[in-house]
Amino acid sequence: MKRRVRTLGYAFARALASIRRRPLIAALTIGVMTVALVLVGIAHMAERNVRTLSDGWGAGVQMIVYLDEGTSNEHAENISKALIDLPAVHNVIYVPPEKAMEHLRLSLGHHDELLEGIEASFLPASLEVQLVEGVRDLVSAHPVMERLLATSGVEDVEFLGNWVDDFTALIGRVQRAGLYLVIFASLIGVFTVVATMRLSADSRASELRVLSLMGAPGVLRRGPTLIEGALLGLLGAVSATLLLWLLFSAGAPIIASALASSFGSMDLTFLATKDILQLGLFGVSLGVVGGMLTNHSQAPT
Repeated sequence: MKRRVRTLGYAFARALASIRRRPLIAALTIGVMTVALVLVGIAHMAERNVRTLSDGWGAGVQMIVYLDEGTSNEHAENISKALIDLPAVHNVIYVPPEKAMEHLRLSLGHHDELLEGIEASFLPASLEVQLVEGVRDLVSAHPVMERLLATSGVEDVEFLGNWVDDFTALIGRVQRAGLYLVIFASLIGVFTVVATMRLSADSRASELRVLSLMGAPGVLRRGPTLIEGALLGLLGAVSATLLLWLLFSAGAPIIASALASSFGSMDLTFLATKDILQLGLFGVSLGVVGGMLTNHSQAPT
């Protein structure tokens, strides 16, 4: 056990020594990794906030059933159960007048003073219906709609416009952009680590030949390169997280203010702790992969 610890300690010390020998090159590598990981973080934050905004609007809600004034909660529940039993209905959410007023106030954002003097009881209770994908047009022309409109307690039925489909498509585009950025960052990160370590290829090759002739374990021969790559990736992830926080702190209020007129008041959120840890793990993984490729290319013959 002590021998393994000493071996790992030696590999770690060799990795640190390699970084100290080329501080400018290491800094450049960390900088490139930082930029690549920042792009990944921005894409993830965009998807996170777009999805949060979508959930706040009730993404997937394609039909709203407005209930008559005075409709009891029990009767609303019965209508909701009847709707959820339909094959074309995915989910039904009951929205009382108080919650409808809250949604309206949030959508108005800084202009919520327009609601002064308006009581929640003025708004109708409703059922937000999430339909199975691709059946909205079919449901709107189906005879079941006539029965729904004739149901006691139902005042009106409204189908939402194409913006729901457009917003869902936007989420898909953001996800695809994030995937492309992950692939791009992976290629850039791995290439940068390999290019950095190749600068000391001659000294590494000589050292590897000596260690191989001495019968040194794999940790001594390959460990320093892997640890160096992991350290560079980790430092790049830490720098990326700090830069993302600075960009978010400076840009979030401006973006939220610009979007408030169209989407209402919103609170943009930074990466969650889990996302930050995943970003760090991603950076370390890129560094390790780069180290593995370097070891493979420098393997003694």
